[in-house]
Amino acid sequence: MENYEVVFNTNDTDNLVSQVEEELSELRSYIDDYKTECGALPPILNNYTVMRALEIINTLKDLNNRFEYVEKKKKEFDEKGKK
Repeated sequence: MENYEVVFNTNDTDNLVSQVEEELSELRSYIDDYKTECGALPPILNNYTVMRALEIINTLKDLNNRFEYVEKKKKEFDEKGKK
């Protein structure tokens, strides 16, 4: 039976998860600071909030693609093992 190898290491994935957590934390801090200073939530189309949100979305898409790839390879590996 063949072994399958994941093309990315877990440290890289852990780093992406940490990056998302950090981006979310920074965005939360920005929103809280804005609310404290201005007494309201920042406008949704504010450049900063949009750019942060896009960074988070792109990182989450990358993570999702990695997990989908792993699931696909795992399924292929399992099917080869059954033959």
